Amino acid sequence: MYVLTSINIYKIDSIRPTDPMSAHNTMTSKSSQTLLILAAGVIALLFLKLMFDMSKSMSEMTEHVGAISQDVSEMQDSVNNMNVSMQRMEKSIHSLGKAFSQGSQQLQQMNPAGMMQQMVPDGGQRTR
Repeated sequence: MYVLTSINIYKIDSIRPTDPMSAHNTMTSKSSQTLLILAAGVIALLFLKLMFDMSKSMSEMTEHVGAISQDVSEMQDSVNNMNVSMQRMEKSIHSLGKAFSQGSQQLQQMNPAGMMQQMVPDGGQRTR
């Protein structure tokens, strides 16, 4: 490649660094580039592992949430069954109370004291 300046024409391809520091700088620059590329590769691998671990954790969490959902559904069914059982027990206790009340009313109507007097000989009078 040729460059035209105001007075001279220089061939750019033929310019070679002759300074030993220039060669050292070029070598340091290539070493830095290599280290940066390696560092970027390590970071990329770490990021890939992090993504894999996050994906694995998310799938495990999804399984746990599914299990919890099933447990909650079973608990809801159990609560519904308990509610039905409580309603049946309430009806049973109510009917038992009703029967007790009716029996008590019948007992009062029959006048048990009068019945006892009638059953005892001698009109319920005691002899001394």
